[in-house]
Amino acid sequence: MLVSFDREKLDQLLLDFYKLTGMTVSLWDADYTQLTYQPKEMPLFCKIIKDTKLGNHRCVMSDRQVCEECARQKKPVRHKCHAGLTDVALPILFEDKLLGFMMFGQIEDENSTSMTFEEIKESLKDLHLDEEMLYYGYMHLRSFDMDTVMSAVRILQAVIQFIWLSKMIQIRPDPLATGIDLYLSEHLNETLSVQALCKKFHISKNKLYKISYENFGESIGSYIQSKRINVAKQLLICSDEPIYTICAKVGISDYNYFIKIFKKKVGMTPSHFQRYYLDSIHKKE
Repeated sequence: MLVSFDREKLDQLLLDFYKLTGMTVSLWDADYTQLTYQPKEMPLFCKIIKDTKLGNHRCVMSDRQVCEECARQKKPVRHKCHAGLTDVALPILFEDKLLGFMMFGQIEDENSTSMTFEEIKESLKDLHLDEEMLYYGYMHLRSFDMDTVMSAVRILQAVIQFIWLSKMIQIRPDPLATGIDLYLSEHLNETLSVQALCKKFHISKNKLYKISYENFGESIGSYIQSKRINVAKQLLICSDEPIYTICAKVGISDYNYFIKIFKKKVGMTPSHFQRYYLDSIHKKE
């Protein structure tokens, strides 16, 4: 899918959030690229660190780390950056597919476990910073208790919903990706190789991989597996067919391989999944 961001309107929304909360806030795409941020002048403490090559690298990696964890959990994640400040990342999702992130922070929290300035200074000593200027920047950081941080999380969750309603983020389906997805659904019980798909749609391997990651969120091989296992789950629930018949129906001829992939994707074996579902039905009755 193709994702477009109305950066001008989103930038104004971030500015409104900053004016109300005093917390720096930024917007990122799913590739961990920062699209916009507010305020445009970062806190002095952060600027002093980012003005060094090594410090800037650590800041970039710290931002990426919290985004990656947020992408993995698909829920808000709180994180201590390499300089001891608190950042929070929230996922922007569409039908469980990650489109980007909103992040706020660069703040001191009032938790008793927060790093002291001496501890922060020690962790940054290899950057050879001006200690007096660093302390000055540290003393001008905004400080918030955890209740306020969680309030900001809830506000941004509402903002993300507003963004959809206001069409500040829009999704345009990729016709080629739609065609590939439909073809896979109609031919799941057949052999589906990368080579065959490239030949069918007249594209290179690199193009196919790119389409898969951008539209399906995973490699084409993994996506085919996911589709097969999803169909298998439905058959396990809705039919009385034995497992070896179901695995053949979804295009996996090797029974042991089917068990392995099913467990990897679902977290349990097909027979355990079937029993778990039946037990949950009986409990409801």
